[in-house]
Amino acid sequence: MEELLEKVFGAACEEFGLNPARINANVFFVSKSEIRAANREHRNIDRATDVLSFPMLNLNEGKLDLKNFDEVYKNDINRETNKLDLGDILICCSVAKSQARLYGHSEEREIAFLYLHGLLHLLGFDHINEADEIKMRAAQTQILESIGQGV
Repeated sequence: MEELLEKVFGAACEEFGLNPARINANVFFVSKSEIRAANREHRNIDRATDVLSFPMLNLNEGKLDLKNFDEVYKNDINRETNKLDLGDILICCSVAKSQARLYGHSEEREIAFLYLHGLLHLLGFDHINEADEIKMRAAQTQILESIGQGV
């Protein structure tokens, strides 16, 4: 699974011209009860979900200030890793497994999709309105297809 997530991360970085050696996104695989509790606490929705993202920065559709990276993000760079922490992604494997069966694809493809979906949220994408959803879906499709995990 780690190799798959690294491929997704690398493809997303390539798509947005980001250096994967300078940024980080934390991923945690959690139980249904854990993701339900997080969903309730942070979104006031009392049910399990597939993925939640907790961005550390306020980014706009994958755009980072690459010219002035060290200066702009100096207070956000993790001193231990020397990487910019984008935030955390929680994935519920039992929900992912159910969705994979429902959608008729592999669990690996579902996990790749959920991780990428969460990562795009960390990079400033959203799907609150139709225009934003179209942009986010296009990015998801492009990146998943680039690593052979397209629909």
